[in-house]
Amino acid sequence: FDEYDIPEEFTYVSMIESGFDYNAESSTGAIGLWQFMPSTGEIFDLRIDEWVDERKDPYKSTIAAAKYFSSLKRKFGTWELVLAGYNSGDLTVKRAIEKYKSKDFWYLSQHTFPKQTKEFVPQILAVIVISKDLNKYGFGDLKLNDSIDTEKVMVPPRTRLDYIAGLVDIDIKLLRKLNPSILKGVTPPDKYYSIKVPKGYKEKIYAKSKINTDNKNLYRY
Repeated sequence: FDEYDIPEEFTYVSMIESGFDYNAESSTGAIGLWQFMPSTGEIFDLRIDEWVDERKDPYKSTIAAAKYFSSLKRKFGTWELVLAGYNSGDLTVKRAIEKYKSKDFWYLSQHTFPKQTKEFVPQILAVIVISKDLNKYGFGDLKLNDSIDTEKVMVPPRTRLDYIAGLVDIDIKLLRKLNPSILKGVTPPDKYYSIKVPKGYKEKIYAKSKINTDNKNLYRY
């Protein structure tokens, strides 16, 4: 977010969108922390196919969200309208601005915008206010779960996660959890792909094997 000049507090957009659940899926097909639809995800460089769905990748999807926020800021100028555009789409905000000759979200929300968008922007702003003083608003006893430090390993096409797990004795459930965007337990067949492993395992993986994937063709039945 710093790199794209996005306020750090925009993290809470993900909280409202998905509850910080990278596997969250809406009834309309939006997926991941930032609830990208396939078309929007692909616009912002997320790979979505039968092998991977990078909308589920916390790191890559957050970069995509930052790019999207940055694009909306260039178009609309105010952070409130950025949030409105993220929720309802660029065209909805563009048409509202043109029709009512205003870039004031609060004015526009009295005359236009879907109900969901009218509620979405105040929800984000309210969570930001609460986050700055958790004790004041009754959330002082919240505790963060322990995080897992990770590092990236570039692996050849068709590398199976269970192979990597067995190679250096990583719990396969943990490895799958760290790589939710890999849909079939195997990396794509067309190119080298980056996977995440717990910190301290990268050199062990490179040292222990050439990551032999036996180069067998994969067929779809």
